[in-house]
Amino acid sequence: MEQKSLINHAFDVLNESQKPISFKELFLNASKRAELVLTEAAMKDKMASLYSQLTVDGRFVMVGNGMWDLINRYKFDEVHPKIDEELEDESEYEDDAEEKEFIKKELGYDEADDEESDSDDDLDFDKPKNDNEDEF
Repeated sequence: MEQKSLINHAFDVLNESQKPISFKELFLNASKRAELVLTEAAMKDKMASLYSQLTVDGRFVMVGNGMWDLINRYKFDEVHPKIDEELEDESEYEDDAEEKEFIKKELGYDEADDEESDSDDDLDFDKPKNDNEDEF
């Protein structure tokens, strides 16, 4: 008799359930089908291994809140983010500017330093601003 891998047992569990299942429930049901008897440490390792396999196996998809399902039950747009819309989100660029200003203030750069330099490219964050500061 051929032994199935835990990931294939997980596939069977989801296929029979006809609905999304939490990771914990999926692991427990797949382990039961595989007739695994594990110590607590071995169970944690198997759980981590199954989770990793679920994330890379194209048959599975996480549908939110730790629930897993078979990807073939969903339309493409339901499980794949719209990359173009995410790239056009300007708010992340605003956050970058705020972060850059915060770093400049933390390192002691002031507005006079900005007037001397037209760009932030000359900021050397690895080198202390004052020559007297050899170490942090």
